[in-house]
Amino acid sequence: MINLKAEREEIQAFLSEPNAYSSPDFSAKNKRFTELEKIIEKGEMRENLEKNLEEARELANLETGELAELAKMEIAENEEKLAALEQELFRNASTKRPER
Repeated sequence: MINLKAEREEIQAFLSEPNAYSSPDFSAKNKRFTELEKIIEKGEMRENLEKNLEEARELANLETGELAELAKMEIAENEEKLAALEQELFRNASTKRPER
């Protein structure tokens, strides 16, 4: 994800230039910037879900009773969200990158 963020920053710098609009690469770079924004957002969501999942697993292993049951429900919910998000990330990552 570091590479994607670096690419986003590079494109953002290009788009911020006063003469960027007149560049023949403007449309392609603007489109790529939008794609990167979405991919990075989903990647950050994935990181948060993984962190929440790890915390819920720890809680489920350490606690008993109602708290453990709530943690187990959270684990199942987060696993579903994570699987759906990973499929979406895979689809986004497999789109063709424009030439620079």
